[in-house]
Amino acid sequence: MYSDFIEWVDMDKWNSICSSVYEAKVLNESSNRMLKEKYILAGLLLANTSNNIKYVDLRDYDLVFKDWKLGNIEVKTGEYPMFSRKQFKPKSFVKLKLKNNYENKTDRVELGKEFDHLMIVQLAPKFTIAFVDYATAIENMISVKDGFISNIPIEALDIVYCNDRAEPISNIEFNPMSFITEQYKKVGL
Repeated sequence: MYSDFIEWVDMDKWNSICSSVYEAKVLNESSNRMLKEKYILAGLLLANTSNNIKYVDLRDYDLVFKDWKLGNIEVKTGEYPMFSRKQFKPKSFVKLKLKNNYENKTDRVELGKEFDHLMIVQLAPKFTIAFVDYATAIENMISVKDGFISNIPIEALDIVYCNDRAEPISNIEFNPMSFITEQYKKVGL
């Protein structure tokens, strides 16, 4: 069902971009962590050879695959969500935060239908992309004080891509301050 995805994307290019994101220490600083996923998704858009992936960044999902009848995609990355850091051993369960109640105006007691499919991206030690449908994601959810945590069995995932991490691109500037400064200079400030 999800195999179309790797036909639309230059996976070597996206892997190389994501390897650069993984190596960018500045993105691990507390004020920059939220940008990491945006860099990963911007890389996906650049590697999308079919030009059929739209980044929407809505509260409930991140991507729409044009002409794909299966619905909207929520993207989650995390600290080694599917496989261990050093030996690349599969974890029994994939644990990712799906919603944070404090981000909403009212506390939720259930997730509700937010997306149709969840795409999970692991940057290292191997670049891995997996999908799971909404029903499986919510069926394996744990409610915690500040939201919900997925507890999806690894065998429930459809892993569509898994390869060694590519060589990072060395000349990408990830420091947000550099970008902001350049934008100010462009307008004459």
